[in-house]
Amino acid sequence: MGWGSKAQSFPIYKDLLTAHSPYFKLCLDDAWEEGKTNTVRLEDDDPEAFEAVVGWLFRDPSAINPTDTPASRSIARQYRLADKLLMTQLKNDILDGLRACESARNSSMTVGALDLLYSQGLQGTPLYDYCLKSYVWKFGTPGVWCLGRTFADARGSLTNEVVIKDLILRMFEFMHQRWDDPRKEIGCVYHDHTHGSSCRAVRGVKRRHE
Repeated sequence: MGWGSKAQSFPIYKDLLTAHSPYFKLCLDDAWEEGKTNTVRLEDDDPEAFEAVVGWLFRDPSAINPTDTPASRSIARQYRLADKLLMTQLKNDILDGLRACESARNSSMTVGALDLLYSQGLQGTPLYDYCLKSYVWKFGTPGVWCLGRTFADARGSLTNEVVIKDLILRMFEFMHQRWDDPRKEIGCVYHDHTHGSSCRAVRGVKRRHE
């Protein structure tokens, strides 16, 4: 698998890859050239993000654990690639890992993360929804008036009108229907089960079935 002039190869067991990704299952069908050569080229994707995918496939616990700020591009790129490859369990594990990390560090999303996620084409995903709710919860919990100041600060930092609209809608929603800390919500509320089986609702982080 390679990316343009900086091509990198990742030898992976075909059965392992196709078992976790409907995208690769289709690409590596014998009816296609990729299936005959057992080679798939991903020209426009980040090799570092795919390296994390490989680590996750081989059950490396450090592959997708966030080690820097919530607004890091690595998390957004990993999630976007997992979404492209239809790897819903990987997406869920990335989000679970982020929630656990933020809870342990008592940190939360920054307003810059919203612009970043939008730029990566992740608006409308569970990750984007979590970022919105986490940001509004953090600054809105002390009182409704705090939301006004928060929005004023955010408006100075945000440049995308769509993100601003999403933030305003979430702030009004929070004013009328308060929600609990998104980092500690029960079960798999931020999971995507589109291409996989649903999982049981549990408290805290839900790890994938072994």
